[in-house]
Amino acid sequence: MKFGNILGWLGCLALVTAAFGSNAFGETPKADGFGCAKPRAATASEVALIRKAMEEKLLDSDSAKFLDVKICEGDEGHSLCGKVNAKNSYGAYAGYKGFMGLLVPNKEAFILAIDDSESAAAESVCRKSGYY
Repeated sequence: MKFGNILGWLGCLALVTAAFGSNAFGETPKADGFGCAKPRAATASEVALIRKAMEEKLLDSDSAKFLDVKICEGDEGHSLCGKVNAKNSYGAYAGYKGFMGLLVPNKEAFILAIDDSESAAAESVCRKSGYY
């Protein structure tokens, strides 16, 4: 199985588990059993890992501006949500798009949803899960 396919399946799994309130990463659920009780702002080093993971997703990851990047800490890894604005093929900023992903602390980030078709779904899941 190719690495891209694995990430695709992980993305589907993350969306499904988030939608149904599963606690896949050992996060403390909110009182209603859904999402993250206390998301925190991402640190500069965490944003650097996210930027690196965006290299394969964005045309110009160096131009990326991040907004509302929040982390929910779990025992095995951290889930994350945020918004990113980067330059498109015309060299103009395209507007903020929602994304979600996974973070292995101090090692690597995996971005699961950033494409146009996934961005709205990612924002919806993140909003319902209490990230922003």
